[in-house]
Formats: sequence, structure tokens, C-alpha cells
Amino acid sequence: MTTTPLFMRLISAGILVLACVTAAQAQDILYEPDEKIAAEMPGGLMAQAIGTQSAYFDSNPLFLTAGAKSLWGSITSPELIVNDTTPLATIRSDTILTSNNFNQSAFDSNDIHSKLNLTDQIQRWGMGLQGNVDYDTTRTSEMSNYGNLPLVPARHFGGTVAPQISYNFLPTDKLGLSGSYTSSHYDSAAFTDYEVFSASPSYTHQFDPLNSGSFSVQAQRFRATEGTLNVVDTIGPSIGWRTQLTPQMKATASVGYDEARQETAQNPNASWTPQLNFAFGFNFKGIQDVIAADASRAEYPFGNGAEAFLTQVSLNDTRAISPAFAIGVGGNYQSAEYQSNAFGNLQSLAGGHASLIWHATNRLDVTTSYQYQHETLTDVSEGIQNHVGMMSVAYRPQAWGL
Repeated sequence: MTTTPLFMRLISAGILVLACVTAAQAQDILYEPDEKIAAEMPGGLMAQAIGTQSAYFDSNPLFLTAGAKSLWGSITSPELIVNDTTPLATIRSDTILTSNNFNQSAFDSNDIHSKLNLTDQIQRWGMGLQGNVDYDTTRTSEMSNYGNLPLVPARHFGGTVAPQISYNFLPTDKLGLSGSYTSSHYDSAAFTDYEVFSASPSYTHQFDPLNSGSFSVQAQRFRATEGTLNVVDTIGPSIGWRTQLTPQMKATASVGYDEARQETAQNPNASWTPQLNFAFGFNFKGIQDVIAADASRAEYPFGNGAEAFLTQVSLNDTRAISPAFAIGVGGNYQSAEYQSNAFGNLQSLAGGHASLIWHATNRLDVTTSYQYQHETLTDVSEGIQNHVGMMSVAYRPQAWGL
């Protein structure tokens, strides 16, 4: 018995359900899961549990150029959200435990993904702390396998901590200072441990209730913490704008200029080179559609010890087709530029996805999804592609007070 018929039956079932409901009249029923959770956790110390069970198929889980074996199995993901909200402070933690069980036992793993967000406002002072911890494998932690030879994923442990502080010296003007530290460790010599430090002072002015502008300077250092010397320093200013175009539509934009320098064992006295960075975002939420478009160019660390200016573009739309059903479609593209190139670095990654969401009840969702990705590597002529299909059932009971 092959795995393909099972996978195709799952996809066919989703298509059949979609065909049965496309004639239904759409209503104002679109919602984001976080919005429903927030509505049930309006204040005080509250907890929300979510349980998700998925059937999963991946034609090329490690983006291998040749010899890939299809991966299929189940993913069990219990999640716990704890939230405490007051008029001036918020504490929120979100932890997901994931049990992966596949036809290839080398891919089995028990993973943890946890996020923490703290904010506090004391008169004119604002303080915040964000952080995340990820204990998983390179199948999920990495954008690419970088042409590495290992045919099984490696263990990954990473985390980020990002404190920030601000001072409103005028009702419309604010000074801020933020920083972050990121670290990633791997249990395989095919990947390279690294850490990233950053700091950014900023000034923000509120022109009116709908528009604000900002000026900031960001300094960042990427450092490979094993192997030969590899340090990338980046520093430069940027200006930004945030606007509420309509009650349903908002946009953000920032453009900056960086000076970047990469020091390696072969080039320890590298010179500074100019770079352009930017970030644009557009969000629309209407009666039937939720649309998000993003484009950015910034330094990005990779698990093979390289750092690049990564340009990313994405467009996603979720559309309600009835009170019980919605469809999602989207596409994305990434392209990397390196100061010092090497064989097997990520060059580009393009993909698209489609999904059907069935709100079976107010607390039970069934989602069928498909994703396609195509990847190219530097100095590698052959492209890499994979197909991912998944059917998930998610149950969210009523939140409770603590």
C-alpha cells in the first residue's frame, strides 16, 4: 500500500467539500483565531487551551537535490495561552508542544515552541520584553538545508530576547530604545551555531490620530560561534511611516541605508559596503476578505554560518465563502545577497499555498491545505522543489480564569 492514495483522498475530500459550499452567500464572518481568543480573555488572569491533530505529507522534507523520500504521518500539537491584562500592563505566554510521528522514524521528534510578551506603561514611561524559545529540528527551524549531505534533520535549540523602553516627553513625541539577542545551536557539524546582537534608538512623532512617522538607527552584529572567523556588522539609519488609510485598511513603510562589513578568516580587514534596507506592509480586513501584503529587505542569519541581505515578498488572502467556510491563498518569494559567497547558500525560494477552512462549530475548525516550494542554491544549477499537504482538526474549549 502506497502513501499517495491516502494523501490524494485527503485533498479530494477538501475539494469536494469546497464544491458543495461555493454557492452559499458570504457574510461578515471572517475572524482571526487570536481575535476570538482575545474576546474570551478580556481582562484578568485567563488561560486558553487549543488542541490540534494533523495528517501530514511532504515530498521532500529536507530540500534535497536528489534521493528525497516522501515523509508522511501525524502531528499532535496541544497549545496553552496564558494572558493577564490590565489597563496599563499585559503579560502573555503562548506555548505549543508538538509530537511528530512519521513513516521515517529519524524524523520523529517532540518539539517545544514558546513565546512571551510583557508590556507595562507607567505614566510617560513604557517598557516591554518579548522572547521566544524553540526546541525543534532543522526540518522546521531552517529555511533551507543548504545542500548539506545529512539525510535526517538535526536537533536545533534557539531563542530570542528583546527588551525595549520608551519615554513620551510630549503627548505626540516619543523616544525609544530597543535591543535583541538571538542564539541558535545545532547538534550536527553540518550546521553552524551563531548569535545576533542588535540595538536601535528611535524617535516617533504622531502627526494626527491616523499618521505617525519615525526615525531610528540600528546596529547589528552576526557572529558564528564555532568554526572559522565569520562576523558581519551592520549599522545605519532609517525613516518610517505608519498610517490608517481607512477603518479597514492600514499601511506601514520604512526605508533605510546601511553600511555592512563581513570579516572572515580569509578577509579579516574587510571594508564597509553600502546597502539599502526597507520594509513595507499593507493590511485590509473587509466583510469577506482579509488581505496582507509585505515586502522587506534586511540582514538575515542562516544555519550554515552565513548571513545575507534577504529580500522577501508575500501576498496572502483569506476569503469567506459562507458562514462556515473560508478559503486561503497566497504566495511568497525570497532572494538572498551575500558579501562573501559560498557553495550551497540559499539563493532564492518561491512558493504558493491554498487552504480550505471549515468552521464546523464555534470551537472546532477543520483545515485542508497544500503548499508548493521551489528553491535554488548558489553555484548549484539544479532547482529543488517540494509539495506539502496537510489536514488538521483544531478544537478550542472555552477560556477559563485563573
